[in-house]
Amino acid sequence: MDFAQLITTVINDQDLIAKALLLIFMSLYAFFAIILLTQVKHLSKIVDQVNVTPIIKGLSTLHLGVAVVLLVITVFI
Repeated sequence: MDFAQLITTVINDQDLIAKALLLIFMSLYAFFAIILLTQVKHLSKIVDQVNVTPIIKGLSTLHLGVAVVLLVITVFI
């Protein structure tokens, strides 16, 4: 198989292209969730409000968990 035929096969296989793009975007989303969690942890050290901080930490941890689960689903489907 020469290079031109390989490129034609990859371009014609739209499922592969869609899965690759989805995997890239889901990886970026999971990376964003990690950044969000670290930002919340740093901000909660600065602004320590007893009533709000545990809720926001819990939501950001839940967000990271959902992002990781979606990334794993994307990899195995």
